[in-house]
Amino acid sequence: MDEKTRRELAEIAAQEAALAERKRRLLLLGKEELADAAGLKGAERAEFMGLQPITKSGTIDTMDANTETRSARLSRSRITKKNRNHPFVAAFVAKGETVDAAAKAIGYPRTTVQSWYRSDENARPIPRAAVEKIANLYGVPASTWARITD
Repeated sequence: MDEKTRRELAEIAAQEAALAERKRRLLLLGKEELADAAGLKGAERAEFMGLQPITKSGTIDTMDANTETRSARLSRSRITKKNRNHPFVAAFVAKGETVDAAAKAIGYPRTTVQSWYRSDENARPIPRAAVEKIANLYGVPASTWARITD
């Protein structure tokens, strides 16, 4: 292969890489505009955006995959339609959070937090300290809770 052919091939490779980068940026901009138009925030937006091409060739580098979406998806799926009416659930969902994120924010396990807002009379009593944290973080008044323990 002569020198002229090598230069032409190198130029073609550079143009292909530039084109792949432009495609990647356009795809990302398009997805961001769709997410904005749909009003997606927090975990829903991250899930919608998915894996983004991050290499020069426009392929996905799977080593940088976001593993938090599975946790968020499971946490969201455990909120029943009936429970979405609870003021605490409505407050953290309005902030774009999941049960898991809300539980971490107030310092309790997800399963414990979920037992506080059960829709039946078997809801677990909520500690006063948790009621105060929830009031500060989410604006949910203490009168929301049927059973508060000290």
